[in-house]
Order: sequence, then structure tokens, then C-alpha cells
Amino acid sequence: MKPFLCLLLMVLVSCLPARAQKPPNPFGPYTSGSFQSGPYPPRMTSGPDAFRFHERMNLFFLTEVEPRVGSSLPVSGTVSASELLIPTKAIKEFKRGRKAYLANDFKSSAEHFEKAVQMCADFAEAHNNLGSSYLMEGSSEKSLSEFEKAIALDPKRTETYSNLSLALLLLKRYPDSEAEARQALQIDPRNVMSLSLLGHALAAQQRYTQEAVDSLRQSRKDIPEDGLLLVGVLLGRGEHVQAVAELREYLRVADGPQKQKAQCWLAQLTQTDSSRVCGAS
Repeated sequence: MKPFLCLLLMVLVSCLPARAQKPPNPFGPYTSGSFQSGPYPPRMTSGPDAFRFHERMNLFFLTEVEPRVGSSLPVSGTVSASELLIPTKAIKEFKRGRKAYLANDFKSSAEHFEKAVQMCADFAEAHNNLGSSYLMEGSSEKSLSEFEKAIALDPKRTETYSNLSLALLLLKRYPDSEAEARQALQIDPRNVMSLSLLGHALAAQQRYTQEAVDSLRQSRKDIPEDGLLLVGVLLGRGEHVQAVAELREYLRVADGPQKQKAQCWLAQLTQTDSSRVCGAS
């Protein structure tokens, strides 16, 4: 599971019992909306508990050192600040930081990346990974400056804009999160994380636009939980039939407790007998 997905799950999904009868509020911390809270009252927290899915994460947040770094300068062309030779000691700290991050020891990874950027302030990849470590520790505010430094040093990396967008989303700075997601999409219009973040940022502002629908429809192919937010956006647009269709689509890939909760929501939306899937009131 990608790291950003665990954070979006934190936004979309709770661990409340499936017996709740009311339809979920897919917008959770964004707005009270017109929906009652129920099986999916999301929570916006920080710290290790908020990232309880971290053991299933992969490398998404991390960036690699470019092949040219640490070995030789480019054969031809102008050498920019981001292409300068990184000191060997900084590279070693960078590698130690990656190892700690992959072991889910975000405090230790942050310490190593901090040393790397102290040794080489122009180390864009280390700044990005330091911001990622801060973010996974639950320090969203602290991560912002590191992502901004990484972007200033290397403005062509889609993932850094997406990381910044996610940090801003968690801080409830929704217009800023939207802006950074759009920056990422200018570089890579098909980037799944950026499409997902754009959809979340728009929904957070109660802007249930066609763009929000299209973004979430694309991202839900790789991030099934985005289908739940898409249902909420469609309901916000008054497109009840499409919302029901999307919820049924989500149920094709859902499993475990979340499937039961989605079934409960579907029963509520279709006004069918919900006692079997939702439990007693």
C-alpha cells in the first residue's frame, strides 16, 4: 500500500462497529456537509497511531539519488545546483535514512536525513525524504519547509509536489493543497496520487465539480477507497443514481469490515432493508 493511501484511509475510514445505521459522511474532517456521520466518520490525527497502516507501505514517499550523484558529473551540458557532486558522508547518511524509513523507524530516518542536508544543503532528494519522515511521524507542519526546499532545488519532481499537497491536506489548508496537486499534474497529468489529492482537496472545499468527479474516477482504479469519496461528491451534486452505481463498483473490490459498512450505506441509499448488513439500531 502506498504511504499516501494510508493517510487517505485515515481520512476516509474509521474502525467503528458496522452496526451504525446512519449513512456515512465521506467528507469527514472537511465539512459537516448534508450527510449524517455513520460507518465512516473519519479522523484527522497525528502521531504513530494515525499511521497504523504503515507496515503495509512501500517506497512512494522516498526518492532515489540520481545515478549521476556520488559518482561523476554529467558528461555534457550545464551543471545545475541539483547536479553538484554530493559529499560521500551525506550519501551515507541518506542511505541510512532510507534503511530506517523502510523499517518504519521514522524518527531515526529523520535524524539521518537531517544530517544529510546539514552536510549538503542542495541535496534535494534528502530534503524530500526528510519531509516524508516528518510527515510519517505526524509532524505535517514541520514537513512543509523540507518539501518546499526540495521543490526549489528540483522543480521537476511530481512526487515532491504531491507530498507537499498531502501535508497541506492533513493541515486542512485545502486551497493550498489543491494548488500543489495542480502543480504536480502539470508535470504528470496521469499521476494517480496527484489526481487523488486534487479530488480530496476539491471535496474538502465542497466544490463538487465535474473535475472532482473525473479526478476521483481515475484515482479509484488504483486507490479503491477514493470510490467512497466519489460517492459523496456525486451525492453532493445530486446524482443519486450515479452515486449508487459507484458504491456498487466499490463493493466489487471491498473486503472485510469495510465491505459490510459499504453494504450498510448502499442499503440506506437504496432504501432497502438494512437490518441484515447494518445490525440492530
